[in-house]
Amino acid sequence: MINRLLILSALTALTVGTAAASVPLVVNQTYNTGYNGNTALTAGQDDLYFNLYSYVPTPTLTAPVVASPIPGAWFQPQDNGVTAQWISPTENQSYPAPPVEGDPAGTYDYNAVLATNFLVPTEVTVTGAFAADNDATLNVDGVTVLSLSAPAYSSLTSFSYTFSIFAGERFTPIDFVVNNLDDSGGTVNPTGLIVSNLRISTATPEPSTWALLFVSLGSLLMVKRVRRAVSL
Repeated sequence: MINRLLILSALTALTVGTAAASVPLVVNQTYNTGYNGNTALTAGQDDLYFNLYSYVPTPTLTAPVVASPIPGAWFQPQDNGVTAQWISPTENQSYPAPPVEGDPAGTYDYNAVLATNFLVPTEVTVTGAFAADNDATLNVDGVTVLSLSAPAYSSLTSFSYTFSIFAGERFTPIDFVVNNLDDSGGTVNPTGLIVSNLRISTATPEPSTWALLFVSLGSLLMVKRVRRAVSL
């Protein structure tokens, strides 16, 4: 049954429309920003799993790109054995050495979509860790899971959130909403997001649970056979 759920989730991901991320997330897979599977993207390449909703200077929808981490400020994944890269609205992010590069102050929503098609209501758990410049809030299906206060860019913060997804075709938004503060004294300020080991897991029944289920089904079949024999 679990294998069938995974297959349905994968098939659903292939049919998601343009309103969703270019590659929707599926259950029991691990994702890292700036990576396509196990392959690291190069600076300036689009991240395949996120849409970026920018609200400055006007509302726009684009794809975030891989940015180089700011030495001495941003969390350095390569120095900490982390398989993830920083992503940003634009590639060039630098501070404090002039010229300061980045993006206008305001809100940037890095949006991913979990695609599922469960046969029954299913409990899932979202786990991972993230950092952001300047502050950020993680929302799953509209529920605030974790908020990071500025500055939130020097270390990763872990998260775990469990909730239930209804049966049928579902698209669940996962949003990392980053607030870029105007603290550089100029028109732009560095901003970005890094997410490590983002994973959506489904609970699998214990062997004893399966055994109990099979015993129950066997009992029901026996009852039906006895009733049929009596009626004959």
